[in-house]
Amino acid sequence: MSASLTQAVLQYQQLLEDTSKENETAQEALFLKLQSMCHVIIYTYPVKVRLLKEEEAAELLLYISPRIKTIIESFTYQGLTFEGYLRRISFLQAYHYIKKRDRAKRKYSYTTYPSEDMESLMFSEPAMQYQLTRNTVDSVDASLNWSEESEASKKVKQKLKKSKTFRKRFLQLILLCSDHLTARHIAFLADYMEMDELKLAQLVTEAFAMATKKREKDLHVQSVRNKHYLEYQFLKRELSILETFNADPIRIQRLQKRYERSRILFEQRCQEAQKRPNSVTHAALGKQLETPKGTIDSGINALKRLLKEIMDDSK
Repeated sequence: MSASLTQAVLQYQQLLEDTSKENETAQEALFLKLQSMCHVIIYTYPVKVRLLKEEEAAELLLYISPRIKTIIESFTYQGLTFEGYLRRISFLQAYHYIKKRDRAKRKYSYTTYPSEDMESLMFSEPAMQYQLTRNTVDSVDASLNWSEESEASKKVKQKLKKSKTFRKRFLQLILLCSDHLTARHIAFLADYMEMDELKLAQLVTEAFAMATKKREKDLHVQSVRNKHYLEYQFLKRELSILETFNADPIRIQRLQKRYERSRILFEQRCQEAQKRPNSVTHAALGKQLETPKGTIDSGINALKRLLKEIMDDSK
């Protein structure tokens, strides 16, 4: 069978060199025959040598199947039959499949059982679009609610009543933070500013919707950071196990380099995520409120300075 299969592959390669239309039918028929024989070898060989189970071999076949044409066309006879060549490919791909499967299983454990410092290193996902509900504030623990009783809060509320400019800038600051606000926060802020809760909710929802593209980029950065964190924790445990069993120093050294690289990448993505505090930009907010971006910039900076002074005086 090995010799006949190799001859059939070489014959198919010769037919490829002949571009006449007469050979197209023979070429297609021979390829279908070769493809069927390749499927049998790729599926049965990993199971025969007990590398994979039958259902896993089926997944491997689906993965390799689109590349069979390339494998046949690129084969060069140098003493190794095509069947042996295909078995070697099947073995290497099966071995790679096993490593990928085992790695996925071990990484899954970190998503199921995260370590204690996961919460301090990771950021919570942004709040979903606000929906008005009744008893928003009373439905949660009162200890979690923001307070109007602090001295700084009272000063800010007095300022809101006296200055229309301050009130406008304070509303802009709220909208800039719209992707971090929950229904409870909006209910509190509406009562604090003495404005209609539904109106504030609509403004927050509009600002949230206008920041879709930037939020998608932020979520992408967070997902990359999370992957580096999982790899970092995985390699940390692997390194600990190898050191415990006094493994080969060269192997430990290689793993140490991968561990340091994943740790550095994780820290870099953390810094990048921290530089993206809000999805709503000043430009988007200016477009929503029909206000020039420069006015938003200067107003928010002035508001931050004033709030800092209020906080410092209240200490």
